Amino acid sequence: MQDWEEQATQPADLALSDEQVDIWRIDLFQPVPVVQKLAQTLTEDEHQRSQRFRFEKDRRRFIVGRGQLRSILGAYTGCTPSSVRFSYGPQGKPFLADFDGVQTDATQGSLGEEQRLQFNISHSHELALCAITASRAIGVDIEYLRPMPDAEPLAQRFFSKTEHARIQALPVDEQAQVFFRLWTGKEAYLKATGKGLSHPLNQVEIVYTESRWGLTEALPGWFMQSFSPAPDYLAALVVEHSVRD
Repeated sequence: MQDWEEQATQPADLALSDEQVDIWRIDLFQPVPVVQKLAQTLTEDEHQRSQRFRFEKDRRRFIVGRGQLRSILGAYTGCTPSSVRFSYGPQGKPFLADFDGVQTDATQGSLGEEQRLQFNISHSHELALCAITASRAIGVDIEYLRPMPDAEPLAQRFFSKTEHARIQALPVDEQAQVFFRLWTGKEAYLKATGKGLSHPLNQVEIVYTESRWGLTEALPGWFMQSFSPAPDYLAALVVEHSVRD
């Protein structure tokens, strides 16, 4: 995992091998000049979306997150940030779209001819994560750790019986962290598969074995990694297995 700094917004030749997963950490708390510079890379539709936020901090977070996502993708594809175009799946998952007759997620920049850039982004509070692969489906989710007095009843409603029992057995002050471990894993999986929250959360079971959080064996073909990208944050990455994995 690396930090994506504002000064890295110009396209560069970022190499990405078949087996590689890059995770970029984005600080959403930026000074006004940086926010203004990133805003210049957004489309008119994105500007309109930013104006719908009631609070300035949410508007800033959207502009920085979307602007830095454009910068990151531009660095991999060889495009300027403002040239990056998005399409969306049935459940709202973004992916790179064609523009000017060129596949931006295929043969641009350092990517090979058979590679199709896959990415996913998630943000919470003042931090965002962007995960990139050359061709494998990927999902990432991040959550800011906060008190969860309703963790147990929420787990009963949305999680599997095994997951709910695990949280129920914990002291109240330990329930929030386990809740977010499970929640981020589920979200990352649903984002990787493109299913979204229309898919029942209790059918995406997260297990803890041999000191590692992962997906149950009922969900083959996917690798999950739970981690802390910064103090007071938890995140999960889910990526499709390659043939060689």
